[in-house]
Amino acid sequence: MGPFYKEVVEKLQATADVQLVAAIEYVAHRQQSSATPAKHRAFASCRAKNKQKLEEFDAKITKNKEGFGDAEVFDVSCAKAEYLAQIGATVSEAFCASAT
Repeated sequence: MGPFYKEVVEKLQATADVQLVAAIEYVAHRQQSSATPAKHRAFASCRAKNKQKLEEFDAKITKNKEGFGDAEVFDVSCAKAEYLAQIGATVSEAFCASAT
């Protein structure tokens, strides 16, 4: 939640609530310090699966750009955007992914 809050504040050029940022960072630190090795392995596994899935989308987009029309590229791009939303990608991550 912290990175998202900071990104929204930055985009809106607003002033961040210092107490809220401190609370978010405190909770995040406690969660990280209480994470077990099993949780770390699970997170690493999820990151690897997400990376693989995004690479598959990129390959399909490239293939469709070369052999098909705009409609097919658009369909795969929409599927990729839906996947990014499902995994909770931030706005900047989504924009970076759409640039491929």
